[in-house]
Amino acid sequence: MILKGKEEGIAKIIIECECGCEALQLSKFNWNDGNIEYYLELIVPAFHSEQTTSWDRFKVRTKFIWLILRGKYHWLTSLILKKEQLVQLRDALNEIID
Repeated sequence: MILKGKEEGIAKIIIECECGCEALQLSKFNWNDGNIEYYLELIVPAFHSEQTTSWDRFKVRTKFIWLILRGKYHWLTSLILKKEQLVQLRDALNEIID
């Protein structure tokens, strides 16, 4: 799901994962002095991030350990979007940039 919102000097886009476990938020701030700043945040709700099985936690931890041993630490997360959501994201990004 993609949510858009605007307030005075602030525009936000929130892109939620299909399962609701993560979200990506892009914010645009128009400050009074004329500066424009963009913030990109990854949001992981605590409730959803803890709702996994023991097997899932084992797989993630094993992969994490393997990456550390190989010297290739990576952030183990992904945001799953459908094509329609990507089109909405593209349109929303074009809107917030202008």
